Amino acid sequence: MDLSIDNKPVIQGRLQLPAKGPWWGEFTLDALESFDVGQRVTVRSSGGLELAATVQRTELVDEVPHVRLVGGRGGLNRSIAAQWHTGPGLSARTVLASWAEASGEQLSSTIAASVLNASIDRWVRSKGRSIDALDALTEALGVTWRVLPDGTVWLGSDTDTALDRFTYDVVARRVATGSVELAVDAPVPQLMPGRTFEGRKIGTVEYLLTPQKCRAVIALIASTEQDTLQELVTAMVRRALWRERYRGMFRAEVVAVQSDWSVDLRPANPEWPELTAVPVRSGSSGVRSKLSPGAKVAFEFEDADPMRPVVTMWDTATFEPTELAINTKAASGDVVLQGGSLEVARRTDPAGPSSAMTTWMTEVSTRVSALTAGMGPVLNPAPLPTLNPPVGAIATITSGAPKVKA
Repeated sequence: MDLSIDNKPVIQGRLQLPAKGPWWGEFTLDALESFDVGQRVTVRSSGGLELAATVQRTELVDEVPHVRLVGGRGGLNRSIAAQWHTGPGLSARTVLASWAEASGEQLSSTIAASVLNASIDRWVRSKGRSIDALDALTEALGVTWRVLPDGTVWLGSDTDTALDRFTYDVVARRVATGSVELAVDAPVPQLMPGRTFEGRKIGTVEYLLTPQKCRAVIALIASTEQDTLQELVTAMVRRALWRERYRGMFRAEVVAVQSDWSVDLRPANPEWPELTAVPVRSGSSGVRSKLSPGAKVAFEFEDADPMRPVVTMWDTATFEPTELAINTKAASGDVVLQGGSLEVARRTDPAGPSSAMTTWMTEVSTRVSALTAGMGPVLNPAPLPTLNPPVGAIATITSGAPKVKA
């Protein structure tokens, strides 16, 4: 076995290349000095495999250096800030570019255009580990991801490419775990997740290295729909847990109101970014509330989906809607306020004289007629009779909104 890290020989170690996520390795060096944490190094084998890595941990055991490496630039465990992505034409390319800038990782140039151009309505990235943010995005896109040998991050779907020829001996076949153990001279570039071996797709590849031998244990996937037991359980757990961060209700303050009554929010927890144009759900069918800046609200994610934040509750102490819209789509359904039965009037609805006004106007007409009938000379008119004004309302609204009663 001939393996080295930046020309420092490896005595023994373990190297794992998973189907999803970063590859990693733990090695014992035949050297007097080790590496610095965060240092970028290259792993090389006599079998032609080269891996770009970052030193994650170092220690001396009986004055012998031990190192742990991780594929990429070391940014997958970095804590990154919350970010809100929205706007017309938003795609996975924009969200991924933002993630790469925040994490310090580099995206692979081999990511398919169909993945990069995938349309995303909006996306909420919470504050947390970079690797968790990438897991959430790839699960939503329905693709996998891994760190390639050159240290870049790739996203996509495996194409089940057959392996190129290399020399090996089959040491064992483990039916229970769906794995095959191979004896090889050194780690080789042909054995990679996503390719096929004996007609079956390779899941995880793990090298066990000692001074005397090199073993490659490859987990095989029986078909495109059936994983090995370990990978099946891992995938189930990942699919179940990635949405957990987006479950629950989160406090926020309204900072602005859009023309469609959606709101811009400033979450109380800095793990969430400021959100824009978030819809408001009143909880009642046909009712919409136009909130005011400064209102304290609670938002959540429909179906725990980072693309679907909505406001669902608000603090009554700060709830001062500037406008309330109530609609009904039922053919015979009425909106009834406080149990009333009369149609609600609107501006420009017609109005007519009240009964008191009608009586008064009739009396006026009668007296004017009597006055003009018995009128003497113009220079000596008869005195006008006394007439009291009408008592009560002088007009009555004759129609209103037919479906709104109060």
